[in-house]
Amino acid sequence: MEIKQSCLTAGLALLILTSCSQDAPWGSGNGEGAIRLNLSALKDVEAAVPAVRAISTEINTPPVADFKVKVSKTDGSYSQTFASVEEFVNKESFTVGSYEIEAWYGDPDAQGFIPTDGAGYEHSYYYGLTSDITVLESQTTEVQLTASLANAMVVIEYTDAYKNYFVDWNTTLQSAGKTPVVLGSAEGTSYVSPGEVAITISAEMHNGKHISLNPGSFKTEPGHMYKMRYNIYNGEVGKVDQLVIEFDENLNTQPVRIDLSGELENTPAPVVSTEGFVNGQNFVNQEGTTFDGEMKFNVAAAGKIDKAVLTIESDSYHPSYLTDGSIDLCSATAEQKAAMENDGIKAIGFFGIKGEMAQLDLTDLCKRIPNGEHKFHFQVTDSY
Repeated sequence: MEIKQSCLTAGLALLILTSCSQDAPWGSGNGEGAIRLNLSALKDVEAAVPAVRAISTEINTPPVADFKVKVSKTDGSYSQTFASVEEFVNKESFTVGSYEIEAWYGDPDAQGFIPTDGAGYEHSYYYGLTSDITVLESQTTEVQLTASLANAMVVIEYTDAYKNYFVDWNTTLQSAGKTPVVLGSAEGTSYVSPGEVAITISAEMHNGKHISLNPGSFKTEPGHMYKMRYNIYNGEVGKVDQLVIEFDENLNTQPVRIDLSGELENTPAPVVSTEGFVNGQNFVNQEGTTFDGEMKFNVAAAGKIDKAVLTIESDSYHPSYLTDGSIDLCSATAEQKAAMENDGIKAIGFFGIKGEMAQLDLTDLCKRIPNGEHKFHFQVTDSY
């Protein structure tokens, strides 16, 4: 798809021009000049012509007026962040010299789901940078800056066959080392952090039974949209139905096919229970005191444990045994296992063992971990 540039909010552009239209408001001979910023955002994301036709690829970009702007001298002697473009416009002059300008909307770690009737950019992150800007005395320097989407977009379509096969369903997307994005059963767009994204599906059948699947993962890049279609194929005589996940041409990935067999249907999903804390609730430990509680995950998996992924989001703890913030305990190396044990993590029933029971004990880790905010997410997948 051709990338098109769209300059937004004509009213804002008029404001920028008006604010700089007076004759040298900084005077002359004082070593200052002005910057006139023409900021725009890319409206289209990069996407191949999709083999899977999902919902519209048209996206909404955030208003340019809501962008933040940072102006810095390249020699490091000056830097200022403006909370809005209007605030930047009100800064009438800068000392002569070489500059760079950054503009952004949102947060680098922004993620989230937006239904089809949403504004379409609440969880987006846009970023643009331009350098080699020279401010001359008593002159106005024109600067063109384009911000583009810096996280990725995922669109999922549920076919009528899929909707008829299940009573209810839920899809979760998780980028490595990041908080999961829960889509529920609605169609829409998800913004995710670039990188490897794992898919998790849970669904209820008409007979009241539930299945929970982890059909795989795919790699995402900034400024790209990815589409998937969930479908049900009726097998030939003697074969069971299949859940089929098809991908668009952005991904060099074959369709994922999962047999919806009686064995899958009758095997309960792994159960992860907590001990010493409540799932989803914050645990606050006062600074200067020693952690005196318990923090354990207990696992029961009738289908035998296949993957056990621990993800840690932290502002002060970044251990070597994590890759992009995560580790699969079942495939950890001897070095990773030793590093975890050295940090106080006790993991029983995971390493190289496909059993039905296991425990992850983070109690000693919590006694040693640096001060800060830490989030632990633990996801278990069995052989089905």
